[in-house]
Amino acid sequence: MEETDIIVIGGGSGGSAVAGRLSEGGKYRVTLFEAGGRNTGYRTRIPGMIPFQTPATNWQFETVPQVG
Repeated sequence: MEETDIIVIGGGSGGSAVAGRLSEGGKYRVTLFEAGGRNTGYRTRIPGMIPFQTPATNWQFETVPQVG
């Protein structure tokens, strides 16, 4: 792709949805950037293995409950 109209940074649930919706009608050329590699390891492909991800594919961020 030589040109793009819109760049979306982050392919999480929100970024993927936005990029998909913007590209649907063919009016916009959308580029989606996401961190990381291909994630082809068995822990990514086998259901139920997500809790056993390594820091290479899971940055292990922790949060606390938010007000509201």
